[in-house]
Amino acid sequence: MNNFIRIKNIVIVMLCITVIAMATGYIILSLKLESVRNETSIFNVSFSNIKKVSSIKGGTKEPIGELNIDSTGKLIGMNFVLYSVHDELDYEITVKNEGNMAASLMDLI
Repeated sequence: MNNFIRIKNIVIVMLCITVIAMATGYIILSLKLESVRNETSIFNVSFSNIKKVSSIKGGTKEPIGELNIDSTGKLIGMNFVLYSVHDELDYEITVKNEGNMAASLMDLI
C-alpha cells in the first residue's frame, strides 16, 4: 500500500511540474508573439555607393558614364555616352537594406 501511495504522489508531482512548465512556456510565447504583432514593418532599401569598375571601348573613343544618387538614396541618375557598337561600361552599385523587412533584388531594368 505504501508503494502505491508513493507512486501516486510521484505522478501528481510530475503532472504539477508539467502544468507549471506549460504555463511558463505559454506566457513566454504570448509575450514574444505580442511584440512581433506590435512591431511595425519598415521597408527602406537605398543605394549607398557607386564605383566604376571598368570600361571597354569598341572604337577609338572611350565611353563616358555619369551616375549619381539622389538625396533620398532611392534613385540613380544615369547618363551614358557610347561612341561605338561594342562600348561597355561596368559599375558596382551597393544596395543597402536599412529596414526590418527582408528584401531581395528581383529584376533590373
